Amino acid sequence: ILYNSRNIQDREMLVSWVRSLGPADHEYIVQIDGTDESIGECSLTKQGESAEIGFMLLPKYWHQGYGTEVVNSLIDQARAMKIKELTATTDERNRTAIHVLEKCGFQKQKNGWMVMLQENDSKMDEGQSIILFRKEI
Repeated sequence: ILYNSRNIQDREMLVSWVRSLGPADHEYIVQIDGTDESIGECSLTKQGESAEIGFMLLPKYWHQGYGTEVVNSLIDQARAMKIKELTATTDERNRTAIHVLEKCGFQKQKNGWMVMLQENDSKMDEGQSIILFRKEI
């Protein structure tokens, strides 16, 4: 179940993940249905007729189907918004995210390299090798 992060008071365990994201049109905390337990976050950032999705789950919830459920919920939301194409980017070492994206119909487009600047600083991190995925909806 996706809940708009603006409506969730207690999200301390996810703050570092959320801070690392750029501005998103729709940002959510992921909770297990029927509980107040936050297990991750996800986002949908519209860019014209396309949008980029992002998702992160706490490690103890990996390999239980939650990632697939989150991505499928984002796809449904994008369809309702009349978005025609979704993209997602992941570290090439993140086999679980790659599996989830492929299971949900995303296709690999290209590999690249991403370097991030530290906030309010000109220092760059060492970067990471990434894969860009795409899905028409």
